[in-house]
Amino acid sequence: MSGCYVGTVYVAYGTAKGLRKPEPLLDREGGLMHLGRLWSFEEDAHVSRDGPGERAYSAAPVDWDGDGDFDLLVGGDGGGFYLRTNEGTKSRPLYSTKVVAIRAGGEPARVPRYAMPILADWDGDGLADLVSGSSEGAVWWFRNVGAAGRPEFEAGRQLLPDVETGKGHEVRGPRSQVDVADFDGDGDMDLLVGDLHMNYVEERKAFDNHGWIWLFRRTGDPAVVDQGTPTRRP
Repeated sequence: MSGCYVGTVYVAYGTAKGLRKPEPLLDREGGLMHLGRLWSFEEDAHVSRDGPGERAYSAAPVDWDGDGDFDLLVGGDGGGFYLRTNEGTKSRPLYSTKVVAIRAGGEPARVPRYAMPILADWDGDGLADLVSGSSEGAVWWFRNVGAAGRPEFEAGRQLLPDVETGKGHEVRGPRSQVDVADFDGDGDMDLLVGDLHMNYVEERKAFDNHGWIWLFRRTGDPAVVDQGTPTRRP
């Protein structure tokens, strides 16, 4: 499942032979899952529709309300976090036509741009927090201080800072995409961070794009991540 440049959510369903071709994920009334800004193939341009006015940059299935089925957590290219509730069942999802803005610290939860939120219990207290990448490469943590099935979030804090631009491939790139896992098996969660390196090659008159995956191990305190010697994978 993914957002995209078009501004809508796509899903590739699995089969015994592998993944099917990605197709648009629709809401309960058959409408495209967007955030108010999407590409019109008829007009050959991005157009505005009802909604917050962002493109759906990322999408993750999550059991937001603890009822056993998957809701949809969507990140916008403008930095906002949004929810589409599953009003159906686990086997027959029916996603709400209403887009709900997620709040944190009494304000709409957001990062500067290019939000890629996931749910993960970063601090190990049994509640799923929001962890997100962002446009300038920072990784943000929004701690859940609510209850199971009724999440409430503190204001965001940076687990990793913005990247230093113009430093080449030896440092992280922007547009961070995150996952959380106990990578080293020591009982706490670590960060896996994908990035983007975009370089214009003059002689080819084209962009040479690629990304790395970086590993940042937790030091113990959930607000501190070891930034000394991250491991990167192409």
